[in-house]
Formats: sequence, structure tokens, C-alpha cells
Amino acid sequence: MSDSENDFNNINGNNRKVLDSLDPSCNELKHAYDTCFNGWFDDTFLKGEHKTKEIPCDALLQIYSACVKTALKARKIELDDLSSEMNNNNTSGDRNDKRVE
Repeated sequence: MSDSENDFNNINGNNRKVLDSLDPSCNELKHAYDTCFNGWFDDTFLKGEHKTKEIPCDALLQIYSACVKTALKARKIELDDLSSEMNNNNTSGDRNDKRVE
């Protein structure tokens, strides 16, 4: 198999790497959600067979999200604070990236 074929397979999910959650207690939930979503994405969405906006993995996502929120609170990290910080960084005139126009 050529390098370009390997790159395609990696992008296409045939050799997806499993990433852990930010908190080990959420890993099993994250892996379950990732498996569900990737299966739906590959088998339904990419084939254009999705008829509704609903993703069958939404229930798993809600459970996983609750776990992550609990882990963030335990670390005294508030999502509202992160959102505000992200918005402030995106609207400031001080850009670190050097784009050529």
C-alpha cells in the first residue's frame, strides 16, 4: 500500500486512533460515543443516507458530556469562563498568526 493510500485510510477511519478523554473516568464513555459516531458517520452520513438531523449517538454524547462537565468542575474549570476567554481571544485585535493577504 502506498503512503497516499495509508493517508486516505487514516482519514477515512479505517485506522482511526483512539484518543482518551480529558479525565480517565470518562474514557469508556468517550470511546463508546466515538465508536457510535464514527460508525454512523462512515456508514450513513458519508453515503448520503441521513434523512434527519438526528444522530443516533446523541444519548451517548449527553452522558459523555455530563461526565466531562463533572470532571471540569472537579478541577475548578468553568465552561462559561472558557467560552468567555475564547470569545475574548477571537475578537481582540492582537493576532498571533501572520496571514498574508
